[in-house]
Amino acid sequence: MSRFFGEHGDRIKFYDSNDLTIKLSQLDCTVPGRTKGRTSAHRERYCLKLYLLHQAKLRLLKFPLRVTKTEAPDFIISNAQNLRTGLEITEAGTEEYQRAMTELEKSPVGTVLESGTNKLVKKGERLIGEGWNGDSVEREWVPVIIRAIVNKFSSLNKQHFQLAEINELLIYDNSHLAVMLDFNKALSFLRANILEVVTDVNFKKKFHIISIIHSQDYLGIISLGDKANRKNKI
Repeated sequence: MSRFFGEHGDRIKFYDSNDLTIKLSQLDCTVPGRTKGRTSAHRERYCLKLYLLHQAKLRLLKFPLRVTKTEAPDFIISNAQNLRTGLEITEAGTEEYQRAMTELEKSPVGTVLESGTNKLVKKGERLIGEGWNGDSVEREWVPVIIRAIVNKFSSLNKQHFQLAEINELLIYDNSHLAVMLDFNKALSFLRANILEVVTDVNFKKKFHIISIIHSQDYLGIISLGDKANRKNKI
């Protein structure tokens, strides 16, 4: 059975920001293609690395820091004061887009996936989509992200899910819309809708913080409760 953090096993400790940078650079955080054996562990390592590097850049980490691989949530992050953050990672995107991306990997060189249609267009063929107008991309993006959030609220409320002092959801935006977004506008729309959605869902337990990343970019953070304010330093 392979160990999640390589030679460190399923638990890794960081003594300071320099130690964190060095150890993360030594981990294999590559993500194979969809047809090349990609697993959830590949995605989780990649997202965790981006998350920790971003937190360190903003000086939000209090060292020494210990990260333990678990199942529900995906990680428990503990600091010297025993403040624990449960970090759950999920991916946002439609099934149609994921299937199209898998087919794209199998297609001849020059084939592209037309934005907004999930249709493969071979080299020399004409695009068939109508394009995007105004803020239509951002407005279509919001329900994709909300769907991922609501699905994970369901997981959070299952009996086996281990709760921490702070429960955080990290969303990797793998939607067909991400590359076209005006991120500031998209996050504004999301914030305007998310509190109402979270209030309406019939779950007792809710995430305190939701973070969103795309590719190597950290898009934004949404705080959903008072406990989020405690996370000045993990």
